[in-house]
Amino acid sequence: MTSFRDFKDRVLHRPRKPKNAELQPSQPDVHVGRTPVARTPAHASQSSTAQSQIENPTLLEDLWKAAFDQLDEKERVILQQGNISALTNRNGENHSRTTDLVNEVIQKTKEQYEEFLRGGIKIKRSTGEDIDLRKVSRKIIDAALSFKEIVSAVVSFDPTGHAASAWAVVSLGLTMTKNYTDRRDAVFDSPDHLADVLARCAYIEKSFYRNNHREQVIIGDAIVRTYRSILRYAAEILTVQNSGTGRGILNSITAVANQRLTQLQSSIKEEEQTLQQWVQLDQHLQHGKEAENILTQLDDISKNLRALVQKFSLPIAKGAFHQAYENQYEETCHPDTRIELRWRISRWAESPESECLFWLSGMAGTGKSTIARTMAKSFADKGQLGASFFFKKGEPDRANAKKFVSTIVKQLMQCRPHLAGGILEAIEMDPDISEKSVQDQFNTLILLPLQTQGSNQRTTVIVIDALDECEKEDVRTILKLLPKVQDLASIRVKVFLTSRPELHIRQEFQLNHQHEDLVLDKRPREEVEHDIQLYLEDSLSKIRTDNSLPTDWPGTDAIKTLTGMSVPLFIFAATLCRFVGDGIKRPEDRLGTIMRQRRVSGQMESIYQPILEQILNPKDKNESKELAAEFCEIVGVIVLLTTPLSVRALGKLLDLPETKISFLLKKLHSVLRVPEDINSPVSILHLSFREFLLGTTSAFHLDEKETNRRIAFDCLRIMNTEFRHNICELSSYTTLRRDIDRHTVNQRLSADLQYSCRYWMYHLEQSKAHISETEIFAFLKENLLHWLEAMSLMGNILEAMQIIYKLQILEEVNTCSVSIANMTNGHKAENEL
Repeated sequence: MTSFRDFKDRVLHRPRKPKNAELQPSQPDVHVGRTPVARTPAHASQSSTAQSQIENPTLLEDLWKAAFDQLDEKERVILQQGNISALTNRNGENHSRTTDLVNEVIQKTKEQYEEFLRGGIKIKRSTGEDIDLRKVSRKIIDAALSFKEIVSAVVSFDPTGHAASAWAVVSLGLTMTKNYTDRRDAVFDSPDHLADVLARCAYIEKSFYRNNHREQVIIGDAIVRTYRSILRYAAEILTVQNSGTGRGILNSITAVANQRLTQLQSSIKEEEQTLQQWVQLDQHLQHGKEAENILTQLDDISKNLRALVQKFSLPIAKGAFHQAYENQYEETCHPDTRIELRWRISRWAESPESECLFWLSGMAGTGKSTIARTMAKSFADKGQLGASFFFKKGEPDRANAKKFVSTIVKQLMQCRPHLAGGILEAIEMDPDISEKSVQDQFNTLILLPLQTQGSNQRTTVIVIDALDECEKEDVRTILKLLPKVQDLASIRVKVFLTSRPELHIRQEFQLNHQHEDLVLDKRPREEVEHDIQLYLEDSLSKIRTDNSLPTDWPGTDAIKTLTGMSVPLFIFAATLCRFVGDGIKRPEDRLGTIMRQRRVSGQMESIYQPILEQILNPKDKNESKELAAEFCEIVGVIVLLTTPLSVRALGKLLDLPETKISFLLKKLHSVLRVPEDINSPVSILHLSFREFLLGTTSAFHLDEKETNRRIAFDCLRIMNTEFRHNICELSSYTTLRRDIDRHTVNQRLSADLQYSCRYWMYHLEQSKAHISETEIFAFLKENLLHWLEAMSLMGNILEAMQIIYKLQILEEVNTCSVSIANMTNGHKAENEL
């Protein structure tokens, strides 16, 4: 979302100063301060000037410049300063800059109407009256198209570019109504009214003032006075805008808009009485039909989107996209860190000549995901983000590519709604497309709709994070498919990816030479050290303030030591700060614990080991041993689960009191995400913590096979205990699954039972068959049909079929294995139902 300060730097333009031009002094209202494009002698009389202009149209005045010259010096300086900053962001002549702003107004109006069609906007005037957004949008687009046509047809129209300031206010009003949905009164009236006035005045200037009309001077004076009012309005809005940002500045601008818009309307009404005698404007602005066509196209797009929602439900990977609820507390880059790196990525995205793929790689903990989140937000603020997907090992929907394409497609439709028609057509032709291969999904749902849409040169960026946490074969497929977007002629699509430099990923990129890459591990040490030190200073200063610590805490030496310990791993610095500020012990004590570990070999050991040791009792070795075992029993399961479970579900799965689990977890907020709600899932903050536990030789080492064996056994115990006949108490055995309310299923099948049904076989495989087949046989003999019923109710019958297939091909075929195979074959008919 664009801030007002960013907006100021982007949209208001300073005209190029013509050679030998002089700033005109303030002038009276009538017949003075008028600056011809071809200058007449200063001593010429007013009548002779007017006569010369009628006889020679090239001597006609720049009415916008004349209006500008009638402003007081303060107002002129304000508008000029705004124009100076704009030149850094827009190239070309004043004439083309004004046209760019008109195009921007048309685009923003379309986007606002699209949001209205999606139900995202409901606008009322300050009187409480509902605003007909379709009517207002049509009016703005009609006016903008009319003005654009006039500017294009008349070369000498507004050569100094002062009209750009007026259209910038129109654009600002549209931006404000987009960003602040609860404030849509005079601010929204501003773009509506201003655009209309600008178009009408431009039409009169073209058709009468520049057409040797006998009342040319009177018409010109009336238009100049109108332009002067508009420029004064723009100067006041810009003055308030420059004074701050956010909600306060919105209130100030709204107040100015209310007062000045009323004055502007009154002033224009007086001038219109003069202008109206020559022309009935509504008959001459002929772009109403074109504006109507634009809005009709948007209506059709909205209908396609509604049809997609009503007829088809594309499966979405929970928590995989940029603004997902689950990711709302994830950090982004500190504003003063990674500056050069972020600039380079932004430049790549904006350049038409750059490659379509950008690969950011680096070892664990170097900040790849933080950069990905930051860039996704940046692209979204600029209107460039098409979609994002954040892979995550341990999350069922995010550890593979099963829902990758459909999640990307749903986001693309939201930001580029014109794709909806092609996607709807593709799904209608193949309703089961979301169940097919990643390649088929990509070609059908992404590539084909993008190929068939109309030309649109707006950059659309797709952000893909942690690709290495996706299954290997899926990674290879994705990397083979993504370069195809390079060949799209109708739209510019770019893909920003992050991953560890794993061998299979490096090999795929080596085969595809058309990409840019950047390796975080190779960034200059001084740059990384500077950024980590800045992050530590900022984070520890917040801890100092929150805990009322001395102003010199933790001290320059401590910051330097911690920076040296952290480089090059941002995850080290982030985990350190979470540990020091967790509120369980005094920050000074926490920091001392970390400082004493600085000589321990291995960065992950030196940060994770002291965090875990604080749960032990250093005075009692036996108790510490018990506490470490308890940690492995609880946290070991958390880090190896396929999908996170809540404290309540963990208590049932592990057959432990919830209070015991909560008591342990409250000491581990530095390494685990532990919600206050015991019904919300607990998960690890970073994959490196899991890797540390599996690799450490300390008391916290996890035996992966044994822990998976225990989880598999617990899953079987849960199912044997909770299964019963007709678990959802359906009134009829002929009830179709689609007719069963999902809430009912979740009520009858607890989270721990649902997890057990889906993943018991996975943990059995990971344990390398460290569980007795006798136990498996007993479970299937007693509960096979109950398990199939539960899997069907959850919508996972295809997963059940895959599990049965695996059971039938157990490697060590003995009596039990044969019995299991016979049993599952005997139930093949039920399974297929």
